[in-house]
Amino acid sequence: MRATSFRVTKMAADRWRRALAVGGTAALAAKGAAGAGPLLTEVQRCELVDLIEQGPAVHDHLDQRWTLSRRAL
Repeated sequence: MRATSFRVTKMAADRWRRALAVGGTAALAAKGAAGAGPLLTEVQRCELVDLIEQGPAVHDHLDQRWTLSRRAL
């Protein structure tokens, strides 16, 4: 079969063929999302969610808007 019948580029098909030859079907498994990991720990993330849910008024702001300057504090 041709790469075009699967709607992929020839380069992608060649890369998959080489991976299959070297590592078997396990080499074709998804590797997960690329990029850097999260910057916050799970505890920090939960604390941030709690602060946001409390709203700006709880933190001595007169209205309920989160502005850029308020989020930076």
